[in-house]
Amino acid sequence: MVLRIWRESGKTILFVTHSIQ
Repeated sequence: MVLRIWRESGKTILFVTHSIQ
């Protein structure tokens, strides 16, 4: 369960990073 949440958070971070760039 924790891993699933971490993966979702990672995707969100990556998405935000791409949006900023």
